[in-house]
Amino acid sequence: MKRVFLNALDFFKAVEPEVLSCYQNKMPDVIEVGIKNDKSGKIWAEIKGFENNDILYTEANNRSDLEDKVNDAVVTYYNIPYRYARYILVNKRYDDPNLVRKKKKVLEMA
Repeated sequence: MKRVFLNALDFFKAVEPEVLSCYQNKMPDVIEVGIKNDKSGKIWAEIKGFENNDILYTEANNRSDLEDKVNDAVVTYYNIPYRYARYILVNKRYDDPNLVRKKKKVLEMA
């Protein structure tokens, strides 16, 4: 409960432009995402393109949720607080090319 409260407080702290710029520069320009379905219906993503050849894995029940989980995994890998991640993910985010976009067009990461 304490951690949830601290995260909520962090959300309302001011975003410092210099710190935001540093976090943006930490993010990779390109990530590679491999997607596989398992027998239970879950969708798994293998995310590559990090320092030291690290590989991240995440899973979801559908492709739309998988996009969010891939993006969350990347900002978590770089230990970026949410108050900064929400600005970074406007321009640097993974968008599943197989999903149809109706409302907005965002930049794609390869």
